[in-house]
Amino acid sequence: MTGLKALWRSAAISTVTLATIGAPLVHAVQLPQQSAVRAEAGKTSSTYTKQPGTPFACNGQILLSSGNDNQQVYVGVTGPGTINFSPIGAATTDFNAIGLNPEDQFVYAIDANDQSLLRIDSAGLVTDLGAITGLPTGELYTMGGFDADGDYYVVNPGDAIMYRIDVATQTATPIPLTGTTAPVPSGWGDITYADGYFWGADNTGHVIRVNPTTGAVDRYDDAVPLPSGGTPLGYGGAFTCGNGDLGFIDNGGRMVRVSVTDPTSATPTFETTSTQTSPSAFTGVDATSCFLDPVDLQLTKAAEPAGYVSGDQITYTLTVRNNGPNPSSGYTVTAPGTNCAEDSNDRQCTSKTNTPIKEKIKDKNTPAREQ
Repeated sequence: MTGLKALWRSAAISTVTLATIGAPLVHAVQLPQQSAVRAEAGKTSSTYTKQPGTPFACNGQILLSSGNDNQQVYVGVTGPGTINFSPIGAATTDFNAIGLNPEDQFVYAIDANDQSLLRIDSAGLVTDLGAITGLPTGELYTMGGFDADGDYYVVNPGDAIMYRIDVATQTATPIPLTGTTAPVPSGWGDITYADGYFWGADNTGHVIRVNPTTGAVDRYDDAVPLPSGGTPLGYGGAFTCGNGDLGFIDNGGRMVRVSVTDPTSATPTFETTSTQTSPSAFTGVDATSCFLDPVDLQLTKAAEPAGYVSGDQITYTLTVRNNGPNPSSGYTVTAPGTNCAEDSNDRQCTSKTNTPIKEKIKDKNTPAREQ
């Protein structure tokens, strides 16, 4: 069971389907040959130069930034049914719209004070690269992400323009947004790139899809769960999983993963494949991810006892093992009609370890269903 298609669209083992967060991106990107010239803050180049600092390893990191006047960068650590974030470096200036550049594997952001271009390395070191020609100042760009070619896109919610930024030359090109939902209304916290589009979720459960070539904006109602909490706080962070699923981080303390069927059609469909608790941040939340290295996850299932009659309790042990060659950011096992010991949700178990998952089925006559 190797490769993206085998991992994501594998046939079910009995009634169990395995989906991995850490599979490789559809558009695998190779790190380009880098010049030996050291980049200086505020200087531009027509090619990617070797940058000061250390790029991210891109072996399955989910990255988050949060804060008010000073943003702190965090890296996600997944566990059974939850995700926790550990700080990287120290809290620094106020920025937003973070995105990871697949060309050099650094995170980029927009300074909230003067709208300059910032670069962040794997140790959390923030470098101010200077002004971006063509990007209006005095705006708050909270939505940002990179496409597969290394172009950086940012949006100020409420504006009818998306900007495509060439981070090498530090120039911005406006892309007028069109459609019934343009301009992008307030309440949208972030965007992430997948299947040729940018995607975002708002605090009422809607999903938007933005075509970065034409600027066309489509909205899909009731596509994701409502954010948690009495007052919906919104999905401040968005990222793309290694298998192409969309990830949205709720400011109130939850991470949702969504699978999109027919993402390029006029009527894509959305399915929430897992939810995990995450720390509540409330303000200044943004996210990105870095999945470039492949993993090979294996699922095995064993039943006890070997013989039984209708009405007996059967215990199935499911073991998920990472056969390498790289670390996985986690997995989700969906087993309809079961009770997973690692998660209070009776349909899903999410973990990062090789710990077996136990499930209980009370009637052996429950029909099996291919997933």
